[in-house]
Amino acid sequence: MNIYSLELDNDIKGISARKQYIETLIAKTISPDVIVLPELALCSYMGSTDIWQYADNDSADTSKWAMAMAEKYHTYIVALKQKIYK
Repeated sequence: MNIYSLELDNDIKGISARKQYIETLIAKTISPDVIVLPELALCSYMGSTDIWQYADNDSADTSKWAMAMAEKYHTYIVALKQKIYK
């Protein structure tokens, strides 16, 4: 079983840019069975209240994106408090 835990560059800002960045990392994995993303993967860590501007209502956008990535790359994606998308 191939399990990948992605370490992300927090200097990349913006939801769209981070989605593209994470997808490039996913595309580089070899036969992934499970890919684990860190908490706050799409918005990145910020040491201020500015992070709230990137809040995802009920994880709807993140869930939709993670499910699309899981389907595209034939894998499971673990994101946001250990939710698993297939």
